[in-house]
Amino acid sequence: MPINRNNFTSLVAFTPGVIEGGASAGGTRLGGASQNNIMMDGISAMDTGNNGQMLNMNIESIGEVKILTQGYQAEYGRSSGLQITAVTKSGSNEFHGSGYGVFTDSDWNTNSWVAQKNGDPKSKTDQQIWGYTIGGPVVLPKIYNGRNKLFFFYAHEYRPSTTAVNGGNPIRYRLPTAAERAGDYSQSLDNNGNPIPALRDHQTGAPFPGNKIPVDRLYGPGVAVLNRYPLPNVEQKAGMNYN
Repeated sequence: MPINRNNFTSLVAFTPGVIEGGASAGGTRLGGASQNNIMMDGISAMDTGNNGQMLNMNIESIGEVKILTQGYQAEYGRSSGLQITAVTKSGSNEFHGSGYGVFTDSDWNTNSWVAQKNGDPKSKTDQQIWGYTIGGPVVLPKIYNGRNKLFFFYAHEYRPSTTAVNGGNPIRYRLPTAAERAGDYSQSLDNNGNPIPALRDHQTGAPFPGNKIPVDRLYGPGVAVLNRYPLPNVEQKAGMNYN
């Protein structure tokens, strides 16, 4: 089914009269108090400290989900909202298994309109979901009726991902250029993209010729601090406050 694989409670979106909420909330009953109860194999899976979902299993290990919106039986009494019950899969007297892969890769996407206008490269996002399941009988000696007494089921999921830092939104700074680190401020622009004022020699009060500080007048520790910053990767032009 076309559901969010992160949480089996996303199935509540298919229930009449339900507005889908956050994953931990498991949706909310229309007109209710958003006080839901989630159960796994008959046991409450709620964190009593924050009333959130405590256990979220791989959806490939879920065999059945039942959602009750009203008319609860006596066994449901913890919360006034939805009663979401899940039953895990179990093995049978035949071996069965499955394998799957879900891929979300930015290579399939075009660059965003904003990034194109700013001349920024497309942000890289690579999310994968790999998994498999296997179940079947635990073969016992024939004296115990062989294959029809004990069963097993196992599900495993792996989610490697690479997501662009800051969600793909570049952070722009004004960093010291290679020329500035050598004392040459003749081409430097301020944070408004305008040429910086003339630099003056603190000893004489006169401006440095060509806005260049002689190499022998540079302060070594200060230059070392400047060199800790990365070099600019964009040419700063008039009106720009970053490079």
